[in-house]
Amino acid sequence: MVTIAGFSVSLPVSVLAGALLLLAFWVFWLQLRLRRLLGGAKGQDLESVLYRLANDMKVLYNARDEIRRTLAAVEERLQRSVQHIRVLRFNPFRDGGGDQSFTVALLDEQKNGVVFSSFHSRDGVRIYAKPVTGGGSVYPLSEEEQEAIKHAA
Repeated sequence: MVTIAGFSVSLPVSVLAGALLLLAFWVFWLQLRLRRLLGGAKGQDLESVLYRLANDMKVLYNARDEIRRTLAAVEERLQRSVQHIRVLRFNPFRDGGGDQSFTVALLDEQKNGVVFSSFHSRDGVRIYAKPVTGGGSVYPLSEEEQEAIKHAA
């Protein structure tokens, strides 16, 4: 027998009372955590919040997929846009004049595009445009045009 606060109690009853006190504290602690989790709301409110979150996730996944499609289209267009440019000035006539003539290469990622050449002489100016595919052309390229295509960055 154990005496607690002037009462005599048996050991098993004391153990049960201690366990009951421990369980009451545990239930109180769990209620506090549940109230904090629900934010003071009821279980039905939590269910509607979860449905709303699930719907928001679907919207986000759809937006992500749309962004991916748009990005793929932009990447494809970017591959075909002018990315590599080179301007090369030169003197085609060794006997005089300055570097008034030039070649401009405008190429995309795959080295497709166009090369413009302007030859300046005392008699006038001649301008040529040649298509470029894969860094080459079906038309003969001058050394300056080849260099402009090669070093276009």
